[in-house]
Amino acid sequence: LLTSVEFFQRFSDDELNLIVCFTQTRGNLLIIQDCIALLDENIKDIVKYLFFQTVSSSGFHQRKMGFKGPKSDLGEQTARKQYFCSKYATMLSKKVQASLNKQIEVEANSSQVYLAMASWSENNGYNGVANFLYTHSDEERMHMLKLIGYVNERGGQAEIPALKKPVATYTSVQAIFQEILDHERKVSQDINNVVDLTLKEKDYITHNFMQWYVAEQIEEESLAQNMIDKLNLINKDPGGMYLFDRDLATAIKQ
Repeated sequence: LLTSVEFFQRFSDDELNLIVCFTQTRGNLLIIQDCIALLDENIKDIVKYLFFQTVSSSGFHQRKMGFKGPKSDLGEQTARKQYFCSKYATMLSKKVQASLNKQIEVEANSSQVYLAMASWSENNGYNGVANFLYTHSDEERMHMLKLIGYVNERGGQAEIPALKKPVATYTSVQAIFQEILDHERKVSQDINNVVDLTLKEKDYITHNFMQWYVAEQIEEESLAQNMIDKLNLINKDPGGMYLFDRDLATAIKQ
């Protein structure tokens, strides 16, 4: 059984670059076939598997790509996953898997923190802020589920963490958004640590996967800073706070 490090160390830099380019491609099927034709026989199967994760799993594509994996009563998608996971398990190194499971916990805790903030806001008359934070909590949960799915699809074992009880009371809406900004900066550092590890482990597929989280954090930090800037302009003016809360409610509905 090969780890991702042992597996990818068998190939040249040119072959690895083709894999990275391949996972980012959503284009013409013939271009994909041309790339596969350049690869060593030993890695064609894994590249074909990556193809199935990014395009339609129709019978046409399967025939075109020459898939010869086993059939299963569980369906062709499950059969392909079982075939490749058994052939190349485990694709994640122990270090990368542990790092991703830690990030699963980070995203789950983020969801809980925003849920607690939303509850406080709702109880204090800030229904717009509450709706914004409830939505944000759901988004963090989806980030967690995306990681869980990825770890399991790569032949690893995703761990569902126990969660700490978040803070239940806050002094103001301003304090909430300042904590959100500080929290998102910490999450960004956590994600950077995962990305850094994937490069050290030469796990280029996970590195590519994590770029979605890198881009997401840019938006998260920017949004939190924007909210703080607006609150600083309002400067605790009751009328301004009313409009701020109303605008957030309107934005969520849109």
